[in-house]
Amino acid sequence: MVEIEELSHEELQRIVSEAGAEAVKKAFAAGVPVCGSEGDKIFKYFPDGTKKVIGKIEHPTVPIDIHQLVGSQLPVK
Repeated sequence: MVEIEELSHEELQRIVSEAGAEAVKKAFAAGVPVCGSEGDKIFKYFPDGTKKVIGKIEHPTVPIDIHQLVGSQLPVK
C-alpha cells in the first residue's frame, strides 16, 4: 500500500481528478445531475449538457494541500 505522504502533488491531483471524472460519468449515465463551480458561481450540471446557476460563492476558495489536512490518516489502496 502506498502512503498518502509518499505521493507527489501531481500524483495526488491525477488520482483525485480521475476519481472525480469517473463519478461524473457514472452520475450522468444514471441521469443524475452534478454540482460544481466556475469562478464564484455554483452550478448544477445536467446530463444533457445544460447547466443552471444555483448559488454564488461568497468567499473565494483557495487550493488546499490534502497532505497538510490528513497526513497519513488517508490510506491509498
